[in-house]
Amino acid sequence: MSDIFTIEEISLTKELGMLIKNFRIENKVTARSIIDEFNKSSSYISKLEKGEIKKIKTDFLNQLCNFITKNDRGIKELLMLGAQKSDTYTPFTKNIISNIDELVIEHTIPNDLVIEINNYMQDKNITTENLINMINRNQDLEQYEIDIINKIPYNQWYYVESLNNDLIKISMPLEYLNSFLSSNLETIHLVIIEVILYTLYLLGQEKDARNLADSKLKFYKIKRYSSTVLIKVTDKNIDELFGGMPDVQIKALKQITTGLKLISIINKDIGLKKLQQINDNLHVDLAFYFAYISQDLTELEKQSVEVKQQFLKDLKELIEKTVNQKKEITQPNLTDYL
Repeated sequence: MSDIFTIEEISLTKELGMLIKNFRIENKVTARSIIDEFNKSSSYISKLEKGEIKKIKTDFLNQLCNFITKNDRGIKELLMLGAQKSDTYTPFTKNIISNIDELVIEHTIPNDLVIEINNYMQDKNITTENLINMINRNQDLEQYEIDIINKIPYNQWYYVESLNNDLIKISMPLEYLNSFLSSNLETIHLVIIEVILYTLYLLGQEKDARNLADSKLKFYKIKRYSSTVLIKVTDKNIDELFGGMPDVQIKALKQITTGLKLISIINKDIGLKKLQQINDNLHVDLAFYFAYISQDLTELEKQSVEVKQQFLKDLKELIEKTVNQKKEITQPNLTDYL
């Protein structure tokens, strides 16, 4: 956690404690193994999962989630699990989740985005001083009473009970913004890049600066994990989901969902992880992922298990090799793969 905006401690609620417990259970990790790994007492872990501890260190939550998932995506997977029940959480719990999602998780900064921002500033004659002054002015907070504004801590979402709303007050050092614009930063938090873009478009006098900033984040695949929810297909909503489609298309989609359900039943542990990965892929780049999974693999059916296993191994190595290639990034259009 190197970013200066990362919050150091996270408040706990009973809902978050239960989420952590369910997360542990779904990943088939025992409380005993956590006790041994982190040298914690059984009473501490019990209180943690009951939400009876007021705050925990952000680093510990990150390490705990990674230990549970056995990868470095722990917190992301925790938030994705929590998203399935987010509508039942209290406003305070939702506020904590927003802080985890937007001020703990770090996103790789696309170089093309930095170039685009610099070009926009040049075209609109916006200086770095203009931008930093506008960011730190916190113009959107000026509609509230000064007593409310003074209560809000800097650089984190704060739940204002009297307003039933989350507010954030930004204090960004000029050196940080200069580092960002000079491509000297590797990662950034979602809310910080969102603030930079939103303020930039305000200075550029765009008609809908907030939606424009949100669209830019989506374009560069910078997303919130706490709002990533798999669509649950039920008898009640299936007609709505498939409404207007040709019968042959509906039949194909139902066969696909049946196959995915079968895999999940056969192995619940692997099935869950694979479904979460599929969901991630779809949200990262829908067109590319669709083009990838729709390749004709039917001829492989005739091959032996060993040949198929080697194919998957070769494919994994190819993906790793491609990911590690450092080439100039260009953003494709949605239809480029279709």
